[in-house]
Amino acid sequence: MSLFGDDVGGDKFNGDKVLGDKNTYILNHIDLDIGILKDILENNPSVIKTSLKKLKTIPSEFSPDERTIPISDKNLLNGLTDFYENFIKREEQKLASIDKFFKDNDYIDDIEDASDSIRMFVFSFANRNSMILDPLLFNAIIQEHTKSIVESSQKSIMKLIIYYLYRYCYIGLKDA
Repeated sequence: MSLFGDDVGGDKFNGDKVLGDKNTYILNHIDLDIGILKDILENNPSVIKTSLKKLKTIPSEFSPDERTIPISDKNLLNGLTDFYENFIKREEQKLASIDKFFKDNDYIDDIEDASDSIRMFVFSFANRNSMILDPLLFNAIIQEHTKSIVESSQKSIMKLIIYYLYRYCYIGLKDA
């Protein structure tokens, strides 16, 4: 389901409402700046792909870290336990590779800028005044970042980057 008017997963967009899952979600139209992450991806697609392919040959080189909060606690705070288990957890090794890529290529400031934009969007969406990144908002952020990307492998990498931002505590509620 998208919060931005796209027809995703059988849900229908009608004016300012998304109908689906037996719920109606009222939308507030807020622009989400996706330029920073898109620029990183478009300028480095082969380097990122090569880094991810190396995982097949060195499967245990990377391990997930816990940053500022255990991921199980963060998932509970954000209501993302099932989302994390079903989508993000199986990609943790790739997320560690993306972390290494960002650090090795001096992209941490860019990642922080991009995550600031996402955090502002999450906080101000529908006047929630909250950093909680629930599954609906998480999916909307992914959809917004991938909708203008044509190549499917680049869409997959962008999705991994959004997962990375959550797993490595750049976005999402970290304390109660």
